[in-house]
Amino acid sequence: MYKSKLIHLFALLSASQRLGIRKWLQSPAHNQRADIWALWTYMEDQGPEAAPKAWEKAKVFEAIFGRTYRKEEDSLLRYAQSFLLQQIEEFLIAEQLDQMPLYKAELLAKAYQQIGLSKHLGQQTDKWERQLERQPQRASAYRKGQYALAKLRYKEEAKAGKSRNAPKNLPALGHWLDSEYRLRKLRQACLFLAHQAVYKTQYDFGLLPAVLAQIEAQTELLEDKALALYYHCYRLQSSVDAEEDFRELKRLLLSEKNILPDEQLRELYQLAINFCTKQVNLQRPGYEDYFEEMFALYRAGLNENLLLEQGLISPFAFKNIVSVGLWLKAYDWVANFIKDYENALPKAHQAAYARFSWAKLALEKEQYAKAQELLLQQEFADLFMQLNARVMLLKIYYALEEFDLLESFLASFRSFVNRKKRAQKLRSYHQENYLNIISFCRKLLQLNPYDRQEKKNLRQQIEDCSILTERRWFLQQL
Repeated sequence: MYKSKLIHLFALLSASQRLGIRKWLQSPAHNQRADIWALWTYMEDQGPEAAPKAWEKAKVFEAIFGRTYRKEEDSLLRYAQSFLLQQIEEFLIAEQLDQMPLYKAELLAKAYQQIGLSKHLGQQTDKWERQLERQPQRASAYRKGQYALAKLRYKEEAKAGKSRNAPKNLPALGHWLDSEYRLRKLRQACLFLAHQAVYKTQYDFGLLPAVLAQIEAQTELLEDKALALYYHCYRLQSSVDAEEDFRELKRLLLSEKNILPDEQLRELYQLAINFCTKQVNLQRPGYEDYFEEMFALYRAGLNENLLLEQGLISPFAFKNIVSVGLWLKAYDWVANFIKDYENALPKAHQAAYARFSWAKLALEKEQYAKAQELLLQQEFADLFMQLNARVMLLKIYYALEEFDLLESFLASFRSFVNRKKRAQKLRSYHQENYLNIISFCRKLLQLNPYDRQEKKNLRQQIEDCSILTERRWFLQQL
């Protein structure tokens, strides 16, 4: 029983859900079986973290039926488990419905239609329509609701024989069907492009070209702000030269804060930030401006609570926010961010990412001893944190003029990078970046500081290097 679907589900229920299920099972409308109630109370007594021994058949059977377990009565226990699982699932469905008021309004309208209560139906459809318009979101649920409302009214009027009035809802049916499809298609296209960029695979985009052609031929469709968000997001993912689309996407994200569910706004924020990251990595003229753009998006995302899921911030986002803030020298803001959000990191990552971030802040403020101490106190499990910690130590040893130590450190750093590449844990791009950092650091050590031409040549090499994430730091040393 310990490995059953019922026990696995029970272990993951929240305290409020367990309380809700207790009330659900106490209602005769949902449960009239004593064995189900007895099984549930036994499970509550044991708790979600009970040891496997608590779920032995003999113990559970005796708790439910008040007698010793016999193998031939095993079916009684299985039935009790099955019926209880069914009731818990019914509760979970009801819990989801409570979070979907528009869908509940649709179901009630359909119920009145089936019963044949025309007056009640008319009142309910009017109420449903007001609910649709009052809520700010214009996502798929809103469009599906409008389509369902138009369809129900069309059917009701046709059934009543109002032949002159029945067709008036047909254009609305077509409008909302197309509206919902366009939105979902563009959202899917954005997700496809995001996956293609990471996994180097290709997807069939289906009717997307027709959707794009319609939007470009009927630009008034972009007055639909939700559609405009996904349209500009799609375009900026399709090209690195989509600055205008980025500006419009950012403007809409900052102004239309409730037009889509948090999950979808979070996706759009992340895709907009990814575009900025791509521009920074390309390091074309003016790329520095995209640090400001990223910073604005990150701060807005934090203010709207869009960068946290279930109260947690991803370690990747945490590290990137710190890096962007430090690049812009927003030291006080970064310090407050680390203090405010380090406990929002998943517990397994809190110590490493917080210490890494404090070390980066100390390094940027030229508190070299403090930064070195923080880095050497922590072992980092993540490969890129290991690499970036080594880059920080490189900067510390150079700033402290510990050149002999730096020379041996660079040799071990090179060996580490090549070893990880041979183990296929590092892409060629990243290997080249870190080897370039090591190479230019060696050139800095060998540089004659009084030879202007040599410094000029090295500056030119640094500027011309296509893959070098620490370009700014190297240029600052010349």
